[in-house]
Amino acid sequence: TEGRGVDKVIEATGSPKVLEQALRVIDYCGKILVFGVAPPEAKVNISPYIVYRKEVTIMGSFTNPFTTEDSVKLLSSGVVKVKPLVSHVIRLEDIVEYFNRIMRRDKDIIKVLVKPG
Repeated sequence: TEGRGVDKVIEATGSPKVLEQALRVIDYCGKILVFGVAPPEAKVNISPYIVYRKEVTIMGSFTNPFTTEDSVKLLSSGVVKVKPLVSHVIRLEDIVEYFNRIMRRDKDIIKVLVKPG
């Protein structure tokens, strides 16, 4: 990042410490997506001044836990077909290249499946 910080953070762990770290590494006008599920009693120590000064956007993403079982049934039964949505299957080593392609909004990319190893 050449000392600038990162433009976007996807916090997928649910750890309050990771969210606090995200605020430290985010660049000006950066966006943080809180995707991980933290325990309801978890607390995060956030400096309102940092959010204000850096003009940070923090956005949550909710997944209804009661729909998971139905979703798995739809996928495993073949009612919902996922293969047509996956336009590229890539190696973990190629993730930066494809991330850049997605950011450029390359038209041939729908969804990318990363297969480690």
